[in-house]
Amino acid sequence: MILFLLSHHGGLPAPFIAAAEAGLLRALPEGSLDDAALGPACGLIVTMHADQIALAERAALLDGFLARGGRILVNGHLLRPFVAGVSGFIPSGAGRLPDLALSPLAPHALFDGIPREAFQARRGVAGFYGRGHVPPPAGARPITGIGSDCAPLDWEWRHPGGGLLFCHAGNDLWTTLDDASLTARLARNICGWLADAALAERAA
Repeated sequence: MILFLLSHHGGLPAPFIAAAEAGLLRALPEGSLDDAALGPACGLIVTMHADQIALAERAALLDGFLARGGRILVNGHLLRPFVAGVSGFIPSGAGRLPDLALSPLAPHALFDGIPREAFQARRGVAGFYGRGHVPPPAGARPITGIGSDCAPLDWEWRHPGGGLLFCHAGNDLWTTLDDASLTARLARNICGWLADAALAERAA
């Protein structure tokens, strides 16, 4: 089961409704995030609208989830990091076009079947995908760079216990594409990546 953490901002986004109807994903109000909810889950989606103060207060809970092999996708500007070794959001330069240029640094399952250049602009506007980065913990793998110095806008970090954290320091990933079919593919990729550890365990 994948949990989609609902914030005050709204309900489950349209690209994830099919997964919810198939029983693969469940929307969870952020106030209900506890051991009981995380117990049967393999993955957790955190949006850019999440209550970061509440998440920071649940740092031990989330660390325990990663320690037992869970996977977390975090979107947004982290200002109150809830994972040890993660620093706060740093804007990219002065926001000029070169400061917002995206550079793929490594392949990742989240982007399978999606041209990486499709994220560079939405409705002709650059910077919608991201305008800075969150410095990662030691040992993290940079996935997407931003600006001339390719600061890690996207990165993946493996917890010592085996779980994975993917951090995207920008708008919610599923809001960054113009093409509805690519957005649907991205939502499927997200669910597939979050469920991968659980599927591997079943096959073992």
